[in-house]
Amino acid sequence: MSKSFTTFILALFLLTCKFSTVEATCPTTTGMTVFMTQAAVDNFGATYPTCTDLPGGIFIGPGVTDLTPFSNLTNIGGSIQLFQFAGTSLNGFHNLTNIDVHLGITECQNLTSLSSLSSLTSIGGDFGILDCDALTDFSGLNSLSTIGEDFLVNYCANIQDFNGLQSLTTVGGYANIAENASMINFTGLDNLASLGGYLWIDDNDSMTSLTGLGRLATIGGYLKVELNDNLPTLAGLDILDYSSISNLTIENNPNLVTCEIQVICDFLSNGGTVNNISGNASNCASEGAVDIACLALPIELIRFDLVREEKRIDLNWSTLSEQDNLGFYIERSIDGRRWESIDFVEGSLNSTVRLDYIYSDYVASERASFYRLKQMDTDGHFSYSEIRYAAALAESISLYPNPASTDLYIKGYISGPVELIDLNGRTILLEINNGSVQIGKLQAGLYLLKVNNHYLRFVKE
Repeated sequence: MSKSFTTFILALFLLTCKFSTVEATCPTTTGMTVFMTQAAVDNFGATYPTCTDLPGGIFIGPGVTDLTPFSNLTNIGGSIQLFQFAGTSLNGFHNLTNIDVHLGITECQNLTSLSSLSSLTSIGGDFGILDCDALTDFSGLNSLSTIGEDFLVNYCANIQDFNGLQSLTTVGGYANIAENASMINFTGLDNLASLGGYLWIDDNDSMTSLTGLGRLATIGGYLKVELNDNLPTLAGLDILDYSSISNLTIENNPNLVTCEIQVICDFLSNGGTVNNISGNASNCASEGAVDIACLALPIELIRFDLVREEKRIDLNWSTLSEQDNLGFYIERSIDGRRWESIDFVEGSLNSTVRLDYIYSDYVASERASFYRLKQMDTDGHFSYSEIRYAAALAESISLYPNPASTDLYIKGYISGPVELIDLNGRTILLEINNGSVQIGKLQAGLYLLKVNNHYLRFVKE
């Protein structure tokens, strides 16, 4: 055998070994790999020491205490299911950034922390924690922004809130929060904006408020609040869109006295389907009681607009009636999530006529800002208005010349309707021609022009 041929065979052998090593980096199965003993987990680490992207899923059983052999994993193509896992932490999953399908943690009574999931940004399917009594919150999940399907927290005796989930903005399916004996409120879900399915809040004996749900704008179905023995009010669901609710149940919450928040009143007044309202206190005792309480809402807000001026942003709002209205906190945000109270405007306490309010913000005169009103009743109840947005001065639509006599040009206009509003509140839909509107026939005076939800003042000479 020639030397060159021998060299060729050796090179081919080494190349084959190299390819075999690459192929064996991770198991190739897309199904669930079951680990019922610590020896099986240790064997995985020894067999696949460089595995980072596992195509399948992992089932961890009661014989496992240490997950560090999984330390190199960054992505799971299937699910992770932990059932009666005997360890105290999830150290070993600390490099995971994504789970394509589900994450389930069930009956893990020794588990005290989720801090090892700090790199996890998304779960493609369900996220469920059931019957894990040593957990007190969700600290460690600070990077998780999306749950693709359902979110369940059930039978966890010592979880008090959702602290740690401040980055979570979207749940694609339902949220079922039930039978958590120590849960007090929803603090930690402050940036959750939408649910794709129903919201059930069920049998949480220590719950005293819905604080933490103040950013939740839409759900995708049934709203059910029942058997929460110490819950006094539904305040906290203040910006939820009533039209996203399909059915409503509020029952057997013996200390629930305040159901007449705006979303519930709007749902009832628009003929929403009520499955049951009963077994609650006073104003929440029945659908009729809630209807009556809604008629006594402290204010009837009929307008809330922003007008950008060169050196300030004007907030204008109007009420048609007021009852026990202490006033309005002006709240501002740079991202629509984190809010600060910047001032307070006194209400009229009681009124049966239209009242107009204006507040000028000079601090945020150039940057983009979000605004909302927090209306306060004299007994401490409050509700939020819808959110309004003011674009940055550099990106804002502007009018010129101003004052104008015949042609008014709209700088920055791209498309969409343009409405003219006179001082009597009358609205006229205008036609745009090459970025300008004809105002020659208008009477002299002050007008508002609404363009793509921007309100701009101009003077007709």
